[in-house]
Amino acid sequence: MKLLRSTTLPITRPGGENETVTYRADIDGLRAVSILLVVGYHAHPWLVPGGFIGVDIFFVISGFLITRIILSQIKTRAFSSMEFYARRIRRIFPALLVVLAATYLIGWAILLPSGFSLLGENIAAGVAFASNLFQLRQVGYFAPDAAENPLLHLWSLGIEEQFYIFWPPILLMMFGSHRRQFWMVVIAIASFGISLMIFFGYKEWSFYSPISRAWELLAGGIVANRYVEAPEREQRTSVRFDNVLAAIGLGTIAGAAIVGLIQFVPQVMSPVRQMIDMANMVNTLWPQVELAIQVLEVESEIKEAPNPQQLPPGPLPVEVEDLVYKPSPDGPPILQHLSVAVMPGEVWAISGRSGSGKSTLLNLMARLREYQSGTVRLGGCDIRNVAFASLRRSVGMVSQFPLIINDTARANLKLARADATDRELEAVCRSVGVWVSLQNAAPLGGSGLDAQLYTESNKGTLSGGQRRLFAIARALLNEPGLLILDEPTTGVDPLTRLPLENVVRSHSKGRTVIMVDQDPGFVAALADKVACLENGKVADVVSKAEFLTKPSLFLQLYKASLRSSEAQMRVVPIFDINGQSAAAADGQTKPQ
Repeated sequence: MKLLRSTTLPITRPGGENETVTYRADIDGLRAVSILLVVGYHAHPWLVPGGFIGVDIFFVISGFLITRIILSQIKTRAFSSMEFYARRIRRIFPALLVVLAATYLIGWAILLPSGFSLLGENIAAGVAFASNLFQLRQVGYFAPDAAENPLLHLWSLGIEEQFYIFWPPILLMMFGSHRRQFWMVVIAIASFGISLMIFFGYKEWSFYSPISRAWELLAGGIVANRYVEAPEREQRTSVRFDNVLAAIGLGTIAGAAIVGLIQFVPQVMSPVRQMIDMANMVNTLWPQVELAIQVLEVESEIKEAPNPQQLPPGPLPVEVEDLVYKPSPDGPPILQHLSVAVMPGEVWAISGRSGSGKSTLLNLMARLREYQSGTVRLGGCDIRNVAFASLRRSVGMVSQFPLIINDTARANLKLARADATDRELEAVCRSVGVWVSLQNAAPLGGSGLDAQLYTESNKGTLSGGQRRLFAIARALLNEPGLLILDEPTTGVDPLTRLPLENVVRSHSKGRTVIMVDQDPGFVAALADKVACLENGKVADVVSKAEFLTKPSLFLQLYKASLRSSEAQMRVVPIFDINGQSAAAADGQTKPQ
């Protein structure tokens, strides 16, 4: 924007008589208000959200002043087109060149090549008074990125100067017409109509085009034309009336700015309320957050060896020798001097009473915990000297409660192997029999891998048994040489147990399998040998041929399981197809 100097303008009449266009302090004050609104909007948009209306006010003022000057000079035959445009250049160019040069130097110092090149185009458009046309192919005036353009404000100068190019010749042509006022109103209405028509389809054109903006300058021009045409006595309005008009104009501007502020307040308060709600939520959850931070900051006790080894491919033999494990340094040992050897390709089960250390032994074999003394060897390699990546690739473990994250089946499977293709993921899901369930849960038109899974088991996408099968599929993705199953039948009904048993049997070929399960029938159907734990040691090892003949802890657990099943069958009545219990039906047929 530019501020016109507060001086009188001499106009020479024919014969050398001079007339002066009177200086209007009220117009200068109104211009100051419009400039302050625009500056306030660019400096603090949240404080003056409607401040951009200052540009529209300035256009009306400029149209009034320039039309008044031109008409007054034409009326006294003192108007010169060359002098008019020369005066515009002398007035605008010095300040414009200083602004452009300063912006160029700052841009050269801080902008990247692409940004500096764009700045050069902006400068060229500014020199040609065509910034508004250049901005048409850039971001919009209200776009967030617009704040990064240091010469964005030159668009209004471009519209003003383009109007000044065409307006003097038009006024010269209309000056002799007694219908000059009528034609000015017609042109203004046409410009306003064009602005409305293109607004909905071409908002940027409506904002930046001199045609759609001309009506604002013409509005001031119409007032100036009326002022110049009026007799001298009509121009001598009372001071009180002038003050009333000025107050109305200022009130209208202030009202528009206040309305913009009122409309902006809810937009400001909404994020403020969100920040308050977030602060309350953080305050409520902070104890849990602190606990999570403490867990994350705990340094792992398991360290990778400096020059780690790689496990060999194929089924891995497992050797545990004189193993001692204590959960805490001062506590009693859970496992003490435990030794066991599993040959490659064998299926072993670890059996024992609750709390005997079965799951702990599996975790030590996968090196999820660190033991105090002894040795665990996989494939002939001390597990403490094996690289973590090789260990996680060669040992697949299915925990008692498999981890399922709130994401797609694809994302859950790729937790085991991020580079697995969709074809590989589908193949492994088909191999364990869970693919049909995933397809049934998939979105319309999507693959089974797009099925949404949930951490909570009660969401219903997969049942408990299907979640176990899914976890086995994930463990098999890396084709591990050792598969560890921790309580795979927990929470699984007898009908689902059979498919699970078939999956484990089919995938145990060509790899070593070690499992822990409380169901002796499931263990007896799959295991080649059972190691019975008691008092932290291997009390006995039973082969498949000896399961039901050799006295052992496993046989005791097996018989106890059978007795428990028989007791349940005696307690739970069996109903016939009519819903009547068999015992009751028996009682009706027998004599009392």
